[in-house]
Amino acid sequence: MQEIREIFILNKFLGNKSPPLWKNPVFGCRIRKKEELTEASNINGDLYAYAGNNPVRYIDPDGNESIPFECKLKMRNYLQSSITLSKMAYWINSNPSFANHIKENTTLVINRGKNDNGRNGEYYQSKLNVNYETKTLYSCNIQSTADNVEFVKAGKGKTLPAGDYTATRLNRTPSFLNAISIVDGYLIHPNAFTGLNSNNEWDSPCSGGCQIPKLTDFNELIDTLSMLGFRGGYDSTGKTWAKGDSLPLKINDFE
Repeated sequence: MQEIREIFILNKFLGNKSPPLWKNPVFGCRIRKKEELTEASNINGDLYAYAGNNPVRYIDPDGNESIPFECKLKMRNYLQSSITLSKMAYWINSNPSFANHIKENTTLVINRGKNDNGRNGEYYQSKLNVNYETKTLYSCNIQSTADNVEFVKAGKGKTLPAGDYTATRLNRTPSFLNAISIVDGYLIHPNAFTGLNSNNEWDSPCSGGCQIPKLTDFNELIDTLSMLGFRGGYDSTGKTWAKGDSLPLKINDFE
């Protein structure tokens, strides 16, 4: 029987950054060295199987892990219009590799509207978007400028400058459930004191610089982030301000 030799080939997607794939010239299939395999590779009992020995259901583009074929989308530079949030949530729950990819490529973007100046009595004139790469998965109106004039005059707040921030999910603050921290003293929170067991929405946002959507929109925002794998903070003692997952936030000035 002809001796089987393993020929080293580099993966064209990742170059030298990932464990290489090997090729069996007799059987014409790609395999990996046993010591480089993870427990997740042992599908159908074959440690040397490409894509878990099920290339119809899985792909293995970098030699690290078999991932569902739907995740081929992440190897492309576009998203098909048929991709929905619920489908993405399913894939996230199905495969850690895709879940990490989603979290690394999801951002919050606030685009301030020209009528959002905090003093004209017109509220929620800006837009908050949850974006995965170039696709907007969720969008809602938001109050982005400080409309609480007395609060600002007293030096207790101001409109946040446009720029790049980090948004971090919290378990709760004394006033709000599931608030999102931006910088010290500034949050994304609803127009109701949900942390005080109240769902009564305020007549105006009363923002001192916090980014404030209406209560229903805020709850949908939190649901969207949860479906994408961003978890809130947790403290077994019930302590407030426990931090969870973070993602980039960009605030753009008036359109």
